[in-house]
Amino acid sequence: MWDCNRDRAPILSVETPPADTWTAQVEFDMPTRVGRSHAGLALWNGREERPAYILYFGPAETKEIQVAGSYRDSCRSGPDNLRKHEGNEGYFKLAYDRTKGWLRLSRHKDQYTFYFKSPHEKQWRKLGTLVSTVKDGFTRIGFMAKTWSSQPVEITFSDFTIMTGVAGVKRWMPAYFSRLQNGKPEVFSGKSFSDFEWSDPQGDSFHRITGSSVRMKVKGGHNIWDCNRGMAPMLTVEMPPRDTWVAQVDFNMPKRVGRSLAGMVIWNGREERPVYALYFGPTETNVIQVSGSCRDSCRSGPRELAGHQGNSGKFEVGNSGATGRLRIIKSGNSFRFSLMTPNVKGWQDLGKIEGTVKDGFKRLGMTAKTWSSEPVEVTFSNFTILPGGWN
Repeated sequence: MWDCNRDRAPILSVETPPADTWTAQVEFDMPTRVGRSHAGLALWNGREERPAYILYFGPAETKEIQVAGSYRDSCRSGPDNLRKHEGNEGYFKLAYDRTKGWLRLSRHKDQYTFYFKSPHEKQWRKLGTLVSTVKDGFTRIGFMAKTWSSQPVEITFSDFTIMTGVAGVKRWMPAYFSRLQNGKPEVFSGKSFSDFEWSDPQGDSFHRITGSSVRMKVKGGHNIWDCNRGMAPMLTVEMPPRDTWVAQVDFNMPKRVGRSLAGMVIWNGREERPVYALYFGPTETNVIQVSGSCRDSCRSGPRELAGHQGNSGKFEVGNSGATGRLRIIKSGNSFRFSLMTPNVKGWQDLGKIEGTVKDGFKRLGMTAKTWSSEPVEVTFSNFTILPGGWN
């Protein structure tokens, strides 16, 4: 199905609503991603003969979500072509190599906008908006799958929904935002963790929330590093909409594990490269450490962080204990990392990082990662966010 030809790819479709404003969305699930294939939502002029104008939107090959197809501006419209057409805006693609997600297509008058989100995300991501004309003649909406190799493709669509009078998406707001008061701690427990999102790229990590405790178990080889998302799970929430805040959490490990890290994380929220994330907590068996990826370096250990302009501190301290409390203090563009342990009086300062808009840190939470075959387990408790400072 290409070049304004209908060809042999199947489409299951229905007439579009008789309205200028409507939205269609569907969930997809694939047993595996397949090269030289494309599946997802389809917007079609209903013609079985040339010119067949069809735009399809969904998982393309093995590593992207794409909008592509044929319409009056070009019979061969990939994402790059769509981006160049007059009136269109957006990249019409994003990196995504997993097998599950949600697709959403919204029409408002002569504009069609394409959105995507992964199963753990609460916010939709916009791929682009294109301008259509009566020449396109789009009259049907549904879903499709196509291949241009000898390998078959399989996909399951569910919860297909059409909503008239609805366009675009509403920004989802964490409920805890409405409870924030300067100087008053927000301790997350039970249902209040519904503001958090569980990001588990491999889908085989474990977490359980019981009251104010979060237990995580992560298999060996689940890392995050070098500006790549990797397979390490993260349980995170949007950062408070404040210039100044404090976040802290207690950790308890049954044992310290070599070539692992468990602790707090600040993250730019991206599931595709560049992933900027700094993680802070018990590392290997004998240190508490800050490390990760930021705009200055994709491979930032404590030594590298200490050398970046505007930063201060050593970003690690010797410690082989299995319990403690971690704290991150944000003030303006800076993030300060501190530690409290049972055998040391008061807080130990590990260092301060000067962030920039390029880092894009917008999520905060807990993570565990390994870069060996050995699994790691940790229980976090009393995760607290305090807007402003302590009274």
